[in-house]
Amino acid sequence: MTKVYVEKNKLTFTIEDGKIEDIEKGRCGVPDIEVDALDVSTTAIHVSADNRLSLDGFALTDLMAWLWRRMPTASDKSFNDAFMRLFPNSSNITDVVRAVCRVVLDIEHTAPGDAAWFCAKVREAHPQEFAELCKAWKQQFN
Repeated sequence: MTKVYVEKNKLTFTIEDGKIEDIEKGRCGVPDIEVDALDVSTTAIHVSADNRLSLDGFALTDLMAWLWRRMPTASDKSFNDAFMRLFPNSSNITDVVRAVCRVVLDIEHTAPGDAAWFCAKVREAHPQEFAELCKAWKQQFN
């Protein structure tokens, strides 16, 4: 289990076996690693060379759920704005979030060009977990 503190966002992430176990506001205890900011990646969660905690697509679902619990009455726009502010200067955030949505909704086949590549990479990192999310989504909303 590794605790990572993200200075820019003032968040502490507990990560185990490549998955987020917990997210807490503020500095919680003594972190194992301190980074400057958050970023996204199509590979497993890691600390990048520019000292950012790079989250994969599955980790983004955890972060979205955590943020939604903190903002249950937020409009879609307010929620999206708050979420995107967590990733300053992240060049791939939009592509990875769209890929996560397509994978969970099982509509990867609608992804054009590079978007299909992002979908494949997102699913590839956690195939079983995304299969379970997709199944749960279909059971709840179909």
